[in-house]
Amino acid sequence: MVKDDGQQNVMVVLQCPCYTWQHHAPRCGLTRTLIARRELLQRGKLWGLFESVCMKDKRMLLNIAVIALGAALGANARYGLSLWAAERFGTAFPYGTFIINVVGSFLIGLVMAWSLTRAPLSEPLRLLVVTGILGGFTTFSSFSYEAYALIVNGNWPLALLYWLGSVGLGFLGVVLGFALVRAF
Repeated sequence: MVKDDGQQNVMVVLQCPCYTWQHHAPRCGLTRTLIARRELLQRGKLWGLFESVCMKDKRMLLNIAVIALGAALGANARYGLSLWAAERFGTAFPYGTFIINVVGSFLIGLVMAWSLTRAPLSEPLRLLVVTGILGGFTTFSSFSYEAYALIVNGNWPLALLYWLGSVGLGFLGVVLGFALVRAF
């Protein structure tokens, strides 16, 4: 459907070929309304733009799905390892969390070094393993890798600020959270 406002703009409602279900939520993909300059429509460039937006949505849905799957696997691995460590070493010290942070940091270093130097990972596989599994296992691994990347890129001051700020402000956040709950 095309509506011409008599000016330079044309309102176009297109049905996207990427979606086959009917849904009326915003950005659902069934229809999109675009205000385009008349010359884009006349040159036939509007449909190509619209098609690429729909394919981007499909990739984003795939990325979300692989991250969710990986996060479920990583979180359950963290839970299992925490139980094992508590049974094995006791609960006087947070052995489980300590082991998880060290192992997760080692694994993200291993995976990222391998993918950057030997065999690049596809985006869905990288999101599954690094963001999903290792992110669900421990976010400390991401923190450690990002600090390392700052150092490797020669930005020692920013790496130190990031490291001290994350640990210090993270701890302060926990203290403030407890204080807020206790106050009310």
